[in-house]
Amino acid sequence: MITTAGTLTVGELRAATHGLIKQGAGTLVLSSTGTAGGNDGSRIAGVLNVAGGTLQMNRLFTFGTDSGDLTVGGLTGNGSVVNGAMEERWLVVNSAGTHDFTGTLANGDTGALGFNKQGSGTQTLSGALSYTGATTLDGGTLVISGANTGFGTNANVNSGTLVLANSSALGMTSLIRPAGNNVSSVVFATDSDDNVYNFTMGTGTVTTIVSDRATPGAGIEHKLNTQFGANGVGGGTINFTSGANVTSGEGRISFAQFGLGSGITGAVTTLNPTTANVTIGDVPKSNNTIAQTLDLGGSSQANHITGSISNGTATVAVTKSGTSTWTLSGMNFYTGATNIAGGTLLVQGSIEGSVNVNVNTGTLGGAGSVMSLLNVGDNTGTQDAILSPGNGIGTLTNWAG
Repeated sequence: MITTAGTLTVGELRAATHGLIKQGAGTLVLSSTGTAGGNDGSRIAGVLNVAGGTLQMNRLFTFGTDSGDLTVGGLTGNGSVVNGAMEERWLVVNSAGTHDFTGTLANGDTGALGFNKQGSGTQTLSGALSYTGATTLDGGTLVISGANTGFGTNANVNSGTLVLANSSALGMTSLIRPAGNNVSSVVFATDSDDNVYNFTMGTGTVTTIVSDRATPGAGIEHKLNTQFGANGVGGGTINFTSGANVTSGEGRISFAQFGLGSGITGAVTTLNPTTANVTIGDVPKSNNTIAQTLDLGGSSQANHITGSISNGTATVAVTKSGTSTWTLSGMNFYTGATNIAGGTLLVQGSIEGSVNVNVNTGTLGGAGSVMSLLNVGDNTGTQDAILSPGNGIGTLTNWAG
């Protein structure tokens, strides 16, 4: 236990088996030398309880890989943790238990504070947040129920579950970037609209986005937006589900824009809504020479693309898979093939440029127009391909024959 009324500066703290309690209204400064090679930050194996005042991370010099960082086995208390260094420094929580920090996480005068959650445990940040360094999740669960009043913190979800339980959990302008193969998830657990966060992910990523609530009730809409160009979604699979607090209806995830970015040749971006629905505005393709496929999969029945799916320099193809229903209500100018291999694709707007529309084992319907060569059936003699013009009233028009 360390109690401070004024300012106390010490070197690195090392506690291989114990925790640390910081009490009093004063400031405890952890000052490392920042020597070449790094690895000289403070490390506390047990829980850090900042029960009062301020804990400040400093370092004397500007080099060293992780010099000046602070690694703890859990974070509690209602005091403040700030970065006093000139560059970004990290507060690393590597925990197996469950802990709640109700205090403040903030930058220093010039250096941003970053937060890294490791280990299998659950860490909640429920206090006043204003740090602008990255938020990185490498394991377990990180619940952010406090508001970040700063410019924003980007969230890298490499492994584990990030729960955004405040509409301003990541600040004003932030980017959510999941990674890994079915090891990461992002949960929106609020009862009202959130800040519209940017979203991106790389080829091969499989992640889950959950539309939940803070309190039990009907499903609501949570909003995202992807980056455009090379930093758009470069392939992979996004699963969409509703959370446990959605007790009626289904949650909805909406993207004002879902940009297809740079990926490997033949990259496929699969949207897989099951117990939630998805609404997308435009689907633009970045101006690179790599063709991509947008796979509209899943099993939920109220998914919409209201804007335009369009090419970049390379083509975009569209596949309809799964048992879900997707509605295209805009004018779509992509020139790759449209392959319906399951479920229902309703064209309420138009497909203008697709080289072929192939209805193999699913349903093509709606009251819009298809200006492409239309192929119905898979030449196997099965009855799985259905052409179903009209949506209540209206006619699905094929202008190309």
